[in-house]
Amino acid sequence: MPQTLRVMAYNILYGGVTAGGDRTAQLAAQVNAVRPDALALCECWGFLEAGGARMEAFCEAVGMRGALVEAATGNHVGLLYREPWSPANTATVASPMHHGLVRMLLVNGGAAVNVLAVHLNPYSSLMRLLEAQVAVSRTRPREHALVMGDLNTLPLGYRAALAVRRLLDESMRPDTHVCRYFAEAGFTDVLAAHGVPSPTYPTPLEEKRDDFLGGVRLDYVMASRELAAGCVRAWVVDTPGAGLASDHLPVAAEFVVEG
Repeated sequence: MPQTLRVMAYNILYGGVTAGGDRTAQLAAQVNAVRPDALALCECWGFLEAGGARMEAFCEAVGMRGALVEAATGNHVGLLYREPWSPANTATVASPMHHGLVRMLLVNGGAAVNVLAVHLNPYSSLMRLLEAQVAVSRTRPREHALVMGDLNTLPLGYRAALAVRRLLDESMRPDTHVCRYFAEAGFTDVLAAHGVPSPTYPTPLEEKRDDFLGGVRLDYVMASRELAAGCVRAWVVDTPGAGLASDHLPVAAEFVVEG
């Protein structure tokens, strides 16, 4: 029997706490408005302190449970799930990832999806590509698989003359290596496939020193060919509340998954 899987990827900026205060309620409101079955969280700063109290509080606020991978940077990566989807198994990868990777095989009835939450290297095009290869190596051909999160890269077809060095490749051109690699590995950028033009970074919450030419999309839901065929909707959560909850807008997608 087919099952619906709604997913969301969200960079929550230093765990939801910055000089401006605690943004947990605003972040949770964005998640609860979408009600994803699987949620990739990037920048889970402080979520492992005090015995994981902040992780527990965030999970309670959004009605989900999940797992974290500890990052040496402090910006841990999380993957949360909502019942009736549940993990048949869970694994994490730290090195050589800059921030880390969490993988869950989520099942619901006869449907199963291999879901990976990632946050790729913000500084190096070549390291981002290596990390993308690590992520794809944790999937199998012809399975339903998702890789989602802040990929710190630009979508295929990006043409503007961006001067932000961390988003340039080794030839000093806008870096699209990661998206090209995912496409060649059989994954679909479902936001691009559904014609979603909206940038996800930066938002009005925090002024950035670099010129992002009105904004760029750094956040993705990459679906295997088999799963992408069942994508019925993909969108950027571009609301006034989301614009003030983090420096990234969350992205979301919904799939019909055959069992």
